[in-house]
Amino acid sequence: MMMDDVRGEVVLRRLPPDILHSLSTEQVAAIRNAASSARARRHPIDARFGMRLPLLGRSYLVLLVGKDMRSPKRLAADNQLRPTDRLSHFVLALLGVSAFALAALIGIVIQNALLAS
Repeated sequence: MMMDDVRGEVVLRRLPPDILHSLSTEQVAAIRNAASSARARRHPIDARFGMRLPLLGRSYLVLLVGKDMRSPKRLAADNQLRPTDRLSHFVLALLGVSAFALAALIGIVIQNALLAS
């Protein structure tokens, strides 16, 4: 079964049974067709990492990079659903700067070791 067919079947399975049985063959085909045309867009960078952290247990980190194609209406709905958490952004920025500083320090140590030998 192609992925497009799977999307259509998932949509149909979510319908209540009484509504599903009341649909005509043409309506079911139209739902399958509409669901299959909804293509999932891929991001140029899609990195997903699972890790076990001492205090948090099993956690994950996802890094998605790509063009933001959401409409202003969707952005407003997302912001209302998940308001900006400044503390999370600060912690993330602090971790990023720390990782960069650690990588630079390791690079300097390796360069000095190579120059000394």
